[in-house]
Amino acid sequence: MRITVLGVGNVLRRDDGVGVHVVEELRRRFRFPEGVRLVDGGLGGPALLGALEGAEALIAVDAVRGGQPPGTLYRIPAAELLRDRGGAPSLWTLHEAGLPDLLALALRAAPGLQATVLGVEPLETREWGTELTEPVAARLPALVDLVLEELAALGVRWERR
Repeated sequence: MRITVLGVGNVLRRDDGVGVHVVEELRRRFRFPEGVRLVDGGLGGPALLGALEGAEALIAVDAVRGGQPPGTLYRIPAAELLRDRGGAPSLWTLHEAGLPDLLALALRAAPGLQATVLGVEPLETREWGTELTEPVAARLPALVDLVLEELAALGVRWERR
């Protein structure tokens, strides 16, 4: 199975960059089989469709505003995120013009794509800085574990470095 793990976010805006931090941590700590692609998606957007080409499953990781305390973890099937876009309360990634649009385009282009968004409630996303805030940094290992659980559910085996 071809799987893309896509970390989205602006690493210059504190917790906004959590998705990219997760991908970096996965690269640093694990080896994955050839069919698994780890992609630093930066700010996201339709330009990332090429990174999803040929993928049968997508695990997108981002900061998510769901109205819960900072550090709260989320697992959202992509179809639910897209369905909730007009409702309140909604779970939103911080890249409303990016990740949800990318998911909508990807699901139209590949209707069988299994797509899930994993995220964490941020504390600070407007302040400049490359460090995650304490509540989000404390949850980074758990967010990495969520990605590994999603991969295991897709039949992926990995090795620790």
